[in-house]
This record gives sequence, structure tokens and C-alpha cells, in this order.
Amino acid sequence: MQMLTVICDAGVEERVLEGLRQIGVPGYSRVSDLTGLGRTGRREGDPIWPGTNSLILVSVPDEEVESILAMLRSLKSEYTRPPALHVFSTPASDLL
Repeated sequence: MQMLTVICDAGVEERVLEGLRQIGVPGYSRVSDLTGLGRTGRREGDPIWPGTNSLILVSVPDEEVESILAMLRSLKSEYTRPPALHVFSTPASDLL
């Protein structure tokens, strides 16, 4: 089991969620309107540093990870200027 942490530009959040639904991911958790600083620059949600990010957590069996990554790569490639979209994985176990 893997916990995928998807950090994306808030402008593509709905496309990411729709992609997850289309490939059959049964659920996710999300946090919207995140601010911070990362590889794609600063996002503070204000006029000086516009934009925010979203964080989406998806817990899936190991064998489903590649289909999610393929969907996210495809989505990112659709843009002339790719949006902020990063994925991190962590081994996960449901302990309760």
C-alpha cells in the first residue's frame, strides 16, 4: 500500500480529481488553498505572490500507483507551460 501525496496548482485540482475518478480511485482527502514556497516558486494567494496549491492524499495498493502516475503525467503534458504538479509516495498501512 502506498500513500501518494499530490501537490498541484489549485487551477488543476479539479482535473486531477476527475482523472482519479476516471481511473477508479475510490477516495481521497484534500486540502485546498495552500500557500508556500517550492520548486515552482512562491504561492501566497496575494497580489504579490498570486496563486495557491492543493494537497491531495490517495492511499492505493502498490499495483495502482503506476496508473495514477501515468494519468498525472498525461495531464501535465497537455499544458504548454506545465502547472505545478508533484507526487511523493510513502509506504502506508491502515493501522485501525
